[in-house]
Amino acid sequence: MSDKLVVILIASLLFLQLSLITTKADPPVIVGIGGLVTKGGVPVANATVTITNINTSDSIIVNTTSAGYYAAGLTAVDSEIILVTAISGSYSGSNTTIVNTANVTQFCNVVMNMSTGLIVRFTYWSHFPKVNEEVHFTGNANTGSPISWFWSFGDGEIASGKNVQHIFRVASIFDVTVSITDGVNYDTYSDSVTVISENSGNIGSSSIVGGEKTTTKNPFKGTQYIPSIPGFESLVFILAVAFIILVKRRNKKE
Repeated sequence: MSDKLVVILIASLLFLQLSLITTKADPPVIVGIGGLVTKGGVPVANATVTITNINTSDSIIVNTTSAGYYAAGLTAVDSEIILVTAISGSYSGSNTTIVNTANVTQFCNVVMNMSTGLIVRFTYWSHFPKVNEEVHFTGNANTGSPISWFWSFGDGEIASGKNVQHIFRVASIFDVTVSITDGVNYDTYSDSVTVISENSGNIGSSSIVGGEKTTTKNPFKGTQYIPSIPGFESLVFILAVAFIILVKRRNKKE
């Protein structure tokens, strides 16, 4: 293989890899979310509807129209989970939908039933975890029988299940939110987790219960969306192979 062909091959591989690296993920957009709220097959007027992006904890509250319909806009990207809950008097209901930005509106109808009560809390260990330390979260439902558990850790990561583990990669204060539903009722709870640097001393380690129930917050408000950059390791590998090929060819000529 001539030097010219080697150079062309290497250049082609580098161009391909750089194209992958510079490809950016789609940024969040405002998606329309709407549907019909019913009770016993009858539309419910003026029901309070809470629409929550489980992945980011961003939420908005609206009321149904006289015909039982609701509509709102929420920031999201493809495949994120939207949870819709509706409350009217002693009746409530919930439903979820997965975002597909190819659709102008994400439809999510809600059927309301008599509320049985559902309360969620969580504990975590250790207290004041360090960066890169595994933190154990335990969900507690004081009443009801939840069938779904959703966790948002305030750093863009999510999980599902009653008991989960998570590793925080930077030192900061994160708003961790757990949301549960039994198919009819819904409850959510948030608490702050303080993560300290790896070289900090041990402040303490104990299982704690969060404070009072708080309003769900959006941890991404006021921050810039930064897509991940894949392929850096592959780029280094290609450069190393190219260097070895050129050195071998030069040694053969000599």
